[in-house]
Amino acid sequence: FCSCSKKSLPASPASPPASDQGQLCDASAKSCATPPTSELAAALHANREALVRLRDVLEGAGGEVDAHTDIYLLRFLLAEKGDEAAAARWLHDTTRWRLSIGAVEMRRQALAGAALFDLHPDVRAILSVCQSFPAHGRARDGGPLNIILHDGFSPTRVMETVSSAGFLGSMVALMEHNMAAADATSAASGSLTRMSFVFCYEGLSLSMINMRFLTTYFVKVAGLDSRYPSLIGAVSCVNAPSIFSFAFGAVRGMLSEDIRGRMRVEKPATSRAALLALAPACHLPAALGGDCESMPAAVAKRTGWDRVDPAERRELHADSKIRCYL
Repeated sequence: FCSCSKKSLPASPASPPASDQGQLCDASAKSCATPPTSELAAALHANREALVRLRDVLEGAGGEVDAHTDIYLLRFLLAEKGDEAAAARWLHDTTRWRLSIGAVEMRRQALAGAALFDLHPDVRAILSVCQSFPAHGRARDGGPLNIILHDGFSPTRVMETVSSAGFLGSMVALMEHNMAAADATSAASGSLTRMSFVFCYEGLSLSMINMRFLTTYFVKVAGLDSRYPSLIGAVSCVNAPSIFSFAFGAVRGMLSEDIRGRMRVEKPATSRAALLALAPACHLPAALGGDCESMPAAVAKRTGWDRVDPAERRELHADSKIRCYL
């Protein structure tokens, strides 16, 4: 939905280094017979035997094989630095969890082209009260870009809108939708891509630090990255005010070391440059220094907003800097 040339985009820090990809493969006979033509193809080829065995682990735990299974499995090998036994244990436990929470079905739907709204019944409700734009466009590594703004955020309103289980289910749907997009983009581009996050903290206030929300809602989703190895790339926290350090202290212990290591906190003066380093302007809202004055039609379709009456969409987030963006 933008005119940016993919060819001209520099590599993103969210992408795993070529050396990591090389440590790790497609189990298909076709890939074994054809010389690798990209970094990703080389990584898949180099680990083809391990991926055959990991497929057995996946199916043995009740998981499903799809067009991008080898890329999905490669993420476990990358996260474990090529340790197949550790990757197999992680994969087995994750597969059982994904079955229990409905994530396997979500992936099947996402790969078939379903909108995010279709993956869980509470997604639309969550996005109606939170200024969030999942899969808004692409980061510079080609992976999906997710944007979350905090001005106008009300933990109380979220808790009044959905249950903690619904909140968790919606966040799992977001992760599955992003993972399906990242795996498909990886296959098309020949380079392993990840999902990136932009958290805009302009308007952050102490009233947003709600301990009931943190201990009954946020805590359930804070560790989701452990179920999605090698999927999360850049985490850019922009327009951070002076109280950010205090607010972050309330959640720091709930976040994994990997996520904390990926976070880059930017003050208002450096935020626009950081955003443009992460994603092209044509994939960012104008409120964040980008070119999009309103939600692009392709984004609305991927999410499901295209089915909602425009008048209703305009009424959402009236107290935010992105009012009328939908």
